[in-house]
Amino acid sequence: MQTKDLVILSDFNLFYGTAAGVSRMNNYSKAITKGGKVNVYLVSSVNFRLDEEMIQCGNGTYTSTEKKNILPTKGFTQLKDNFLFAYRVNKWRKKLNHDTVFLVYPSVDSSFEFFLLFFLKFLSSQKLFIEINEVRKSACFVNISSFSSVLRWLLNKFKYTITEYCWSFYNGLICISSNIESYARRYNKNTIIIPILSDFDDSEFVYNSPKEVFEILFTGCVYLKKENLKEFLYALVALNEKHSQWTFNLCGPTYPEDKKMLHDFLEFHKIDSKVHYLGELPHEEVIKMQRKASLLILPRDNQKQSYYGFSTKLSEYAISGIPILMTNTGVVSSFFKDDFNCYMVDGYNRQNFYDKLLIAISANESERKRIAMNAHNTALTSFAYFRYSEVLTAFLSLDYY
Repeated sequence: MQTKDLVILSDFNLFYGTAAGVSRMNNYSKAITKGGKVNVYLVSSVNFRLDEEMIQCGNGTYTSTEKKNILPTKGFTQLKDNFLFAYRVNKWRKKLNHDTVFLVYPSVDSSFEFFLLFFLKFLSSQKLFIEINEVRKSACFVNISSFSSVLRWLLNKFKYTITEYCWSFYNGLICISSNIESYARRYNKNTIIIPILSDFDDSEFVYNSPKEVFEILFTGCVYLKKENLKEFLYALVALNEKHSQWTFNLCGPTYPEDKKMLHDFLEFHKIDSKVHYLGELPHEEVIKMQRKASLLILPRDNQKQSYYGFSTKLSEYAISGIPILMTNTGVVSSFFKDDFNCYMVDGYNRQNFYDKLLIAISANESERKRIAMNAHNTALTSFAYFRYSEVLTAFLSLDYY
């Protein structure tokens, strides 16, 4: 029986990278290769070479030999690069067997998806699926202070509207939450919900007692507005007046303007000695930091973008053995309850965060361990990648039945 192939396509480094989607796509790979009948190829525009022989990076999973990323491009150069990537992938696929399925991880640059759709679906009639993990139109914010910003907002709205209409041409949509599936079904009725996925290769629950200094940690994209981090920082300013033995570490990619805003805020409020932005770290180091912290935080407010999404970092948080402080956004409350498997904040502002921080920081050992263990069990029941092997394989037309 011939092995089938799944090619996962992205414009970020799928195996060697640090983006939130990396662990999710790697968990897809583990789920799909679990039965031993499918090979998965992780193909990224940032390091793909047409003539290279890919190397095995997991059980039935292959990726590029090139670890370094190509420097990102913009404008017409990016348009050209996306066109060439789609053209080369369509040429490279002929090296694989004829029973190949493609899965696209969406890009903020719509041309990446357009060209893949054109070459693989329209020109070559390949089976092409896409993951829907965000409604990008809901992330478009308008700043009416300048004419150019209004034009950019209108352009993005138009671009993402066209992108959504293109969903109808895919063979199916993998949706990260029930909220986003309800939205996406207006374009394509063939959908499946695959929530955030946790890596349970090492499923044993390990609890770490808090250190003398209470260490709060945020990992992921350090975007002050999207992640509602500024309100949380104000809560820390208030906390500092009552408690002195705490630190707050942040790690992940950020924008230069966010980095400067964070620096200025910390200096102005005199908490720069306790709050540290550590930059973008290797994924293995991030996981180690999560398991050594005292509290992990997810402070998003409930804007439309959060309503449709489902933070992928929560899948890692839940198996860390560390309690999580989070807000009630999207479908989170379908899986997490306050004082059972998390500290659920009653609201999204600085006072709400401050009130819940006082509870978390004063909790005794048994309470912390109970909450962390319940989160771990929730992940094992609802997010473990191997629970989705059969349904995901069948949905992508990779089964043999």
